Amino acid sequence: AMIDEFLEWIKASPNKIKDTEKKFETKIGDVTVAGKIDLVMETPSGGFEVFDFKTGNTMKSKKEATDDTQMNLYPLAIKELYGKFPEKSTLYYIAKNEKVENIIDESRVDTVKANLEMIVNSIVAENFPPLHKQGACRFCAFRGICDDAEI
Repeated sequence: AMIDEFLEWIKASPNKIKDTEKKFETKIGDVTVAGKIDLVMETPSGGFEVFDFKTGNTMKSKKEATDDTQMNLYPLAIKELYGKFPEKSTLYYIAKNEKVENIIDESRVDTVKANLEMIVNSIVAENFPPLHKQGACRFCAFRGICDDAEI
């Protein structure tokens, strides 16, 4: 039934399949991030929509999808691959046959990229400040080598 619903959705869509399992690489700071986009569809207007298939039952809200790092990283990849941002990135929950759409906002994509660059730069610089949360040290994998560990 799940496959039948998906095939019906593909058949009824005005969009055309552009790519499936499209591999990409994009630079975040000095680091190359590689991934795969489940489905890229071309819209009737010549734009693109990116789909990320989800098999779980827990759906993200529209706000969560809008702020999701992955849903804002895909547009960077699409721009590098095809020369322009997609119109949308969409989470498609196959088991529920439901979609959560994220309309692409280039300024939000830029913000997510800037946040990722800060994280990447911290990792490359090995800048891992301790969290100093009450009781966190007990469960931290680095407590044996951390100078700030509260044992």
